[in-house]
Amino acid sequence: MKRRVSNGLAIAVLCLASCQKQTEPLPQEDWPKTLEEATARLIADMSDDDKQTVRSTKKEDLIEFHFGWGTGIRNSFGLWQGNDALLKSCDKKHPDDASMVIIESVWKRLNEQAGSEETPSTAQPVLTP
Repeated sequence: MKRRVSNGLAIAVLCLASCQKQTEPLPQEDWPKTLEEATARLIADMSDDDKQTVRSTKKEDLIEFHFGWGTGIRNSFGLWQGNDALLKSCDKKHPDDASMVIIESVWKRLNEQAGSEETPSTAQPVLTP
């Protein structure tokens, strides 16, 4: 129970941080066109604490990022405004589905960089206020 509360708090903090960073859509010319570009851009903009939070989240729990971080991705990357190139690169037709593909891609890349795609069940996110 304590772990779930801790993870929930960490996810809420990450969602708030991502929403505050980018509330307006990027200009169309700045939209990422590929899954690779979107993944790289998100990772480059993440704090070390946010990277650790995502890295320590179980894959099946990534859906918890849908409304905070996912909303920021959909809005800033133009998924609701016609970024068909990114939708196609994600092999999805709906912005909600594409944002989850992007979140999973970030999770996978961060765990590959750390040397494992499996997150330990005892991992605790590290967040500072």
